[in-house]
Amino acid sequence: MGVILKNLTFQHTDSIHPIIENLNLEIKENETIALLGISGSGKSTLLNLISSFQKPDSGSIKLVNIDKSEVSYIRQSAMDMLFPWLTVKENIEFALKERNQLDSGAKERLVSLIKILGLTEKVNKKRYPTELSGGEKKRLSFACGLSYSPKLILLDEAFTGIDFSLKWELWSFLRAEIKRTKATAILVTHDFDEAIFLADRIVFFNSKKQIDSKEVNVNKTDIIDIEKSVSEPSFIKTKGETLKIYKEINEAL
Repeated sequence: MGVILKNLTFQHTDSIHPIIENLNLEIKENETIALLGISGSGKSTLLNLISSFQKPDSGSIKLVNIDKSEVSYIRQSAMDMLFPWLTVKENIEFALKERNQLDSGAKERLVSLIKILGLTEKVNKKRYPTELSGGEKKRLSFACGLSYSPKLILLDEAFTGIDFSLKWELWSFLRAEIKRTKATAILVTHDFDEAIFLADRIVFFNSKKQIDSKEVNVNKTDIIDIEKSVSEPSFIKTKGETLKIYKEINEAL
């Protein structure tokens, strides 16, 4: 499983220049990459192209051993993923019902998922999304997006606007879920800590230059590889070093 982008180009109809031009990038099976860069540099547009919400002007997008029905797209606004007229439980089960996958095994797994995300009480009381707090809506959006164990997870600033304690819980939950399901994940973020904690590689989008997928050194780059396999304690210990790298990258761009 993975995603292969070849010579990908996309230009908005009201724009003079392409927002994405001749992009070549390969995301490997069970790899998580983070897309960082200034607003308007094409990060969210790339997710829209991969999810088929938009079509490229040229180039190709190949999902390797991934069906379109196995793609989950979790966005910044939790309500974008939720049906206000369905209960919390009905929202979580919706994707599985659509795929005819709501069997006894799936129901058992959902009980565990709902418990981990702290939504058991809301399910039991048959609450609706409009009756939830902002943090609960965010957790519900993750439950909906991960209920069917997608093979490709797209996250567009999915952790924006939530307090750090909940953010940390969701980071940890998502990383464990990706490992459990061996999913491939692509996340758009402005949060370098988030990128370091979740991603195997970080891709920096620079709107001033054409993006290319070759691996280059930190001080010359459009795309950086930061290989890591760290636990929470070592993540904290190396935070100062990663912020130093981030500063060097910004200066290089």
